[in-house]
Amino acid sequence: MPVTHFACCRQIIQSVLRICILLAITTFCTFGANGQGIPIGQWRYHMPGKEMVALVETPSYIISATPYSLLFYNKDNKSIAPYNKIHGLSDLGISALAYDQERDLLLIAYENGNFDYLQGGRITNVPDIRMASFPGGKKIHQIRIIGRFAYLACDFGVVQFDMETRLIRDTWFIGNQGSQLAVFDLTHDGSRFYAATALGLQHAPDDGTNLANFQNWEKVSITGLPQELTNM
Repeated sequence: MPVTHFACCRQIIQSVLRICILLAITTFCTFGANGQGIPIGQWRYHMPGKEMVALVETPSYIISATPYSLLFYNKDNKSIAPYNKIHGLSDLGISALAYDQERDLLLIAYENGNFDYLQGGRITNVPDIRMASFPGGKKIHQIRIIGRFAYLACDFGVVQFDMETRLIRDTWFIGNQGSQLAVFDLTHDGSRFYAATALGLQHAPDDGTNLANFQNWEKVSITGLPQELTNM
């Protein structure tokens, strides 16, 4: 091998080694700096925070949710404070939020069917859906508060949660023959419930009707739309 070629290769190797050493030193210093200030026995929370899945407003706060934590924006002093499992949340995978102003109660739902409620600075977990024995997904897609009840739109149907007794009041399986049917959202117009499902928009009257009976739910016929949209 010519001497000039050998010298060139040696210079390249030395340059690569310098870069590797520099990166190693930088990484060590960074971790060392981040480690300073954390007391022994304490944890620091490191989770992605760029994806927002839900947003609610209370008289004092605007609360946003990522899949991993809540962020409380104080409307008075403009500060932002995180709230996560370290502070008392029971799970990861937040999927929906709802706020009941009458009871000053925040509902936090998760992808596995778990949900918490935060009231008076205290978190309480309601694991009933997560622990239910039926097969299939249990994700809570949306929460709608109507009167004293919170209605949870889930992968399998709708769950009615009584916010006064803190108990699940009813579960609606509104698919064919009472089968599970994913409900992505729910609303109420004063006399009827409307459910956005995997098989289209369903509706049922609420006055004297057993909403847990699938036969009381009908598909909404929307005129003027292409057939493929009404079947979504």
